[in-house]
Amino acid sequence: MTLQFPAHDDVVFKHAPLTEVVSQIRFSPILSLLNVSGIIGFQEALRTDYPFLSVDQETDISVSPGSIESQQSAPVWRLKDKENHWTVSLTADFIALSTTKYLHFEDFASRLLEILNTLERTLAPGRSTRIGMRKINLLNHPQVKEPKEWHNFIRHELLGFVGVKGLPNSTQSFSIFNFLDEDNNTLSVRHGINPQDISTYTLDLDYWTESSFSLEASQAIVKRLKSYSDSITGLFHWCLKKSMKEYLEPRPRTQEEVTGNA
Repeated sequence: MTLQFPAHDDVVFKHAPLTEVVSQIRFSPILSLLNVSGIIGFQEALRTDYPFLSVDQETDISVSPGSIESQQSAPVWRLKDKENHWTVSLTADFIALSTTKYLHFEDFASRLLEILNTLERTLAPGRSTRIGMRKINLLNHPQVKEPKEWHNFIRHELLGFVGVKGLPNSTQSFSIFNFLDEDNNTLSVRHGINPQDISTYTLDLDYWTESSFSLEASQAIVKRLKSYSDSITGLFHWCLKKSMKEYLEPRPRTQEEVTGNA
């Protein structure tokens, strides 16, 4: 059972602060993905929708008396769509889907299901070791000129000393706290005022579990991620004061958006 937060209107924001949505599924290492030959079948199956392939690979250098050693990390293969809005990331022990153009969960889920089915068909990773859903929001408001003015738009429970009226101006580093649900799944909240731009507030919400799922049962994974997505949205609404929501200009979600046919 996932965490439940107070009820909220089902709305779409004109000035949506959501900048990125990511789902990651981890699994036991597949050593063939350390080489380009290991990704050929997977990449060919998705090439029509994600035609651009790149690879990220970092080199770690350690220095000790009398020696310098370098070690390369596992490559991360990235497949992108033509508009550069959607990215599939695959490495030896995880696959992830991310987007900067999130419409609704049904749209996200249809793409994720295709990717997981392709992964199972071409690489057969077996069972997951962790699955998660993450939504990153960057809130802005033109009336925020100093940190304490976020008190007018964000719940004081998040702001701590920054939101206390009557105290001198203070800065806030990013804070992290975790909720645990009844099944010991974790909703991690990373939040705070951007020290380089006090008019920006980050609200980074990540719900995940280390319970094992069969990668063949991709529908069960997506169902669990849907519940995580709903809980994340509920917490997001709870964090905002009415004045912040009004600035974002909400409108009711249409029936097409509810059913995923928008």
